[in-house]
Amino acid sequence: MVLANLWSVHHNPKYWGNDAEIFRPERFLSEDGKRVIKSEHFIPFSIGKRSCPGESYARTEVFLYFTCIFQKFNVSLPEGKKADFDGQLGIGLAPKPQELCLKIR
Repeated sequence: MVLANLWSVHHNPKYWGNDAEIFRPERFLSEDGKRVIKSEHFIPFSIGKRSCPGESYARTEVFLYFTCIFQKFNVSLPEGKKADFDGQLGIGLAPKPQELCLKIR
């Protein structure tokens, strides 16, 4: 089995700068912040013949899930808490569980 080292691709300072470890979603936005920019260096589902066949399904599901949540709730962190963006190692790098406050709109 041949697999790409996606961690290395997504942490290459040539494309992401020396702060690739820092969560900065603005990397994927246009300068005016109104459009999402697709980077050819961001390949979480791999590329080519070995790309994930479920990519389209996964992207659609994630979009619909968050759309439904954000339409019905205001989401925030509990007062005095900060988000922890360090990941947990496993088969991949997953976010740690977070406490969130959801208030009905």
